[in-house]
Amino acid sequence: MGREVRRVPLDFDWPQNKVWQGFLAPDRLHEDRCPDCTRGYTAAAEWLQVLASRMDMLGSDIADQKRGRPLHPWLAQDSYPPNDAQYQV
Repeated sequence: MGREVRRVPLDFDWPQNKVWQGFLAPDRLHEDRCPDCTRGYTAAAEWLQVLASRMDMLGSDIADQKRGRPLHPWLAQDSYPPNDAQYQV
């Protein structure tokens, strides 16, 4: 294994070979994942991620359409808004 050098104040008084708690993640950050969420995201968050990636594709797709190519299939097949019953108003 390797070692990592960190800069600390000269008056940092801590025993050697003892882990400083400031480098450890607290237990409250190690929670169980929500069983209703896939990959840790809600349906709306996943849809937003899809929308952002499609917007990223849109610039090059518009240039391709000017050259006579059809709309990208992913852009043509996306549903708007997400079809999720829990978000129906």
